Amino acid sequence: FQAEDGIRDVERSRGLGDVYKRQLRTLHQTGLLKIIEPELEKAVGFDQRSVFHYQDLFEHTLTVLQSTPQKLNIRLAVLYHDLGKLYTQREKEGRIVYYYHEQKSAEIAVKALRRLKFSNKIIEEVKFLVRNHMINYSSDWTDAAIRRLIHKAGPYLKDLLALRRADMQALAPPYNRKKEIRELEQRIKKINVQKIQQLKPPLDGYQIQQILKIPPSKKVGQIKQRLLEAVLNGEIKNTQEEAIALIKKEFGK
Repeated sequence: FQAEDGIRDVERSRGLGDVYKRQLRTLHQTGLLKIIEPELEKAVGFDQRSVFHYQDLFEHTLTVLQSTPQKLNIRLAVLYHDLGKLYTQREKEGRIVYYYHEQKSAEIAVKALRRLKFSNKIIEEVKFLVRNHMINYSSDWTDAAIRRLIHKAGPYLKDLLALRRADMQALAPPYNRKKEIRELEQRIKKINVQKIQQLKPPLDGYQIQQILKIPPSKKVGQIKQRLLEAVLNGEIKNTQEEAIALIKKEFGK
């Protein structure tokens, strides 16, 4: 029995969510999890010290795993999505916070998956899902905010929502906000997702240089990003005329 083969067997299994839970618990109980994935082993018994959670970090991870689609990148993302909490727990104004834990979690995921020899494609997908899983949607989100989410998520939108939905369902009542996630998904359905995902700045770098008479630089990239945001926010239409007017106003000498 090879340790790395064992973790692949667990993560690539086609069984139901409860089977995954039993397999991971068995790895922990036999001491193999400590060898295969020491970061996940550290989650066992880790008290999240939060009203949002009723389980330790390991049990929370297993509960999330039960509710996710049987898709490799999502299942792997679940295993690593909160492991950054092991290193980011802080107390602020009498409560426990985990600022930027998703960034640390993504770093852990990349390191582990490289060691386990997963493909670069899978590693990049898992990294994106873990790093961006904290979608704190509320009903007061504007349509522009939803468009920004759609564009940022790109081809991983469906997977990202699946991960977030499972994560939210594993929180302690009344914080398992299923209603909010369903509302977000309904609002997304009313938007031309493909059009938003394929959206590009109305001006390219060369055009920006010519219009503003500036050399190639980081500033050109920043201006392109500003144009994209302006279109997503509804500040301007996706036309070159309105884009030119905006950059002359904001970046012209």
